[in-house]
Amino acid sequence: MRKPFFLMMLSFCAADLLAANLVLNNGFEAGAANWTPWWVGPNIGLPVTDPVEGDRAAAIWWNDDGISQNLGWLAAGNYKFSGKILASGGLANQRVVIQAEMGDGTSTQWTSRLEVSPGQAEGVWHARSVNVVLSQSQYVKINLLLAVDGSSPHGVGYFDDISFGPVAPQQPRTYYGAKYEPVDTVMHAAGQNVPDFNAYWNIMDTGEKPACYMTYCNLSYPFVPALRADLERYHRDYGVYMPVQLGLYIVDSEFEIAAGLWDADIQRFCDDLKQLGYPLYIRIGYECNGAHNHYDPTAYKTAFIRITNALRANNVPAATVFNVIQGTPWLPWYPGNEYVDWMSINAFGYWNVQHSDTYSFLADAHARGKPVLIGEADPTAWQTDQGEASWTGDFVPYFNLIKAYPGIKNFCHINTDWSSSDLPEWGDCRLQPYPIVYGHYRDEMSNPLYMHGTNEAALRQAITGITDSVPPGPITNITVDTFSAPVALSWTAASDNTGIDRYEILRDGRLAGYNTETHFIDMNVTAGKTYTYQVTAIDQGATRGPASSPVMVVTAPSIERLINNEYDQGRAPWKLSYSAAGVGAAVSLDTASKLSGPNSVKLNITSATGTNWHLQYQYNLDTKAGYTYRLTYTAVADRATAMTVALQETHSPYSSFIVHNPALTTTPQTFTVTGVAPDNDNVNLSFMLGSAAPRIIWLDAVSLTEIAPAWDPQTCQDVQSGGFAMALDLSNDCYIDIDDLLIFAGYWLDADCLAQTNCGGADTQPDGRVTLPDLAALGGDWLTCNNPQDPACSPTW
Repeated sequence: MRKPFFLMMLSFCAADLLAANLVLNNGFEAGAANWTPWWVGPNIGLPVTDPVEGDRAAAIWWNDDGISQNLGWLAAGNYKFSGKILASGGLANQRVVIQAEMGDGTSTQWTSRLEVSPGQAEGVWHARSVNVVLSQSQYVKINLLLAVDGSSPHGVGYFDDISFGPVAPQQPRTYYGAKYEPVDTVMHAAGQNVPDFNAYWNIMDTGEKPACYMTYCNLSYPFVPALRADLERYHRDYGVYMPVQLGLYIVDSEFEIAAGLWDADIQRFCDDLKQLGYPLYIRIGYECNGAHNHYDPTAYKTAFIRITNALRANNVPAATVFNVIQGTPWLPWYPGNEYVDWMSINAFGYWNVQHSDTYSFLADAHARGKPVLIGEADPTAWQTDQGEASWTGDFVPYFNLIKAYPGIKNFCHINTDWSSSDLPEWGDCRLQPYPIVYGHYRDEMSNPLYMHGTNEAALRQAITGITDSVPPGPITNITVDTFSAPVALSWTAASDNTGIDRYEILRDGRLAGYNTETHFIDMNVTAGKTYTYQVTAIDQGATRGPASSPVMVVTAPSIERLINNEYDQGRAPWKLSYSAAGVGAAVSLDTASKLSGPNSVKLNITSATGTNWHLQYQYNLDTKAGYTYRLTYTAVADRATAMTVALQETHSPYSSFIVHNPALTTTPQTFTVTGVAPDNDNVNLSFMLGSAAPRIIWLDAVSLTEIAPAWDPQTCQDVQSGGFAMALDLSNDCYIDIDDLLIFAGYWLDADCLAQTNCGGADTQPDGRVTLPDLAALGGDWLTCNNPQDPACSPTW
């Protein structure tokens, strides 16, 4: 049967990637042929039985022994040098080494070594490789030996599969001009949670860390602050700026999204993403054709389009991604070329890699002019615990697919152990416990095909083509509002030749967040406290502009701590929490039975255990010791029912400083309760709903007011009356300047200050006289200020 053109192209490209091995008898199956010992003795085995795989290998027992093979003069160019090494018999303080010597035929000029260092596992094969660049024609010789670290070896070093050969020219990648598409590389990504990603990060070689972070989200759960904090850590500690591959979960919501019932949630989602500060690849409703997601094709397409339109209308820095799996036709779910930036398919096990759907999908993506993102991939056939079998069985065909199809521009390894998940048959797919596999994997990542983690300027140049060293203009006209929000800032847009990517907002010198717009609301502040803000513009080339002049803000003595407390901005950041089996509920916004404003939240409790805390509707926040918290809310139920409301610690012993047990009826009631926080803590405002079912409860107008026990002054008069004045502010204007010097001069050498209330404060000692020590004290505080209305001043409270 005639192969489709694409399959023929794939076969050709895969073959074209193979490079000739210049090492003869590299697996020692022909005995000692082509290998020369430099000391003829009993301590070399050519060949011996491979202690793991059962075929042939070379063995060396003594550091004075070794074997070599001359490759002769090689032309300048790029070469790959690789081999397998196994140590046994107690080589705890030795190195087993494959060494390539390059020289002029008589003297060695430099060497490249592959080695197993002391402390690494004995009795298993370790694959090693390195890229070698010959800048000119050189003479090359391969040496196999044991290297001594301290004492003579007491074991055996085994060698196999030695290779030294030219690297075939890389197939050029197809460039489609999609949003955030690298031109001629494949972006290296990993996921799918913080511990798994950290473990993956730690085993990757320096300079070959992942370039993209993969995780998941939904439209209602607040995830941006935690995600930004994690990304900022990699940016700060390693200088790596990573875009995010985001799987957006919309299962069982596609009909409501299509009907517009989630528009407020989508708007809030867009607002949050604009404050993340990193580019995004969003797989909207990932694995859309999978039976496990049971998406209706028509509703899914409408939902995809609605979300895409909102992302674009809000200028969210995101590429939209259409993601599918093998085994089901995907075209019924495809929303249209104009709404899709990238196309994406997953690759779990070699059966996905070799599935005919994979090739037809790749061909379809190319026909549509869309780059391909491998959203999720794992070796679920061989896992990672089978040594060479894992590598050759799953990883080799997977990476060959990436190399052979030039439209693949991003891949993601899921570094997780599935054995304790709901898919235990997928096994352990982590790299870090299995050195044979991760050794090969790291070697693969040394291929220049792959794009690794780098700084922001290089990343943006790679995915946008923008290189810009001209900084943005300054931030001007910052205004502050502490009435409609705890702190709301706005400013005039900065000028720039390539355009502003985002604005960075610092609170007291630390990152408070970003925004792509010229405004920022800060909810992470405390009532009655003083803060200093600065704003900096960052352009499309990652060039930073100057920081704005500092702006001092004093928050009101009482502030609202809840976002979206009227449910008019969707469902976030509220969430349902389940603590036992046998409970079930659904959250929706009700516009018909609303208690206040356009929406109320409707909690439909379908099953319960009889224990109220097993099902909770929660809002997470921090509280401050000694501050009073006043909780007010309106509630009604479809029948008389009990509910518990608490401000409860999120950790053991789960103490609460507000506990309220209202009796709900079919008539709306408004409740108010107060409490004082005993310490600084993280708490949940929890409506506990697990006592009975079925029930429907409506909530609205939920307010949690934080009231300061004492608040920072807002005017100079507040400074004076609050006892925060500076001693030498003789004019009481919150500045130490010429006015104070003139007053001081009027008391100069006055010796009767004890009878004159310390000479108006000029006698700083006080010793009854105004003399040089008092002048020195004035000089030490010269030109300082503590006026809360002047952001250049330093508070003294």
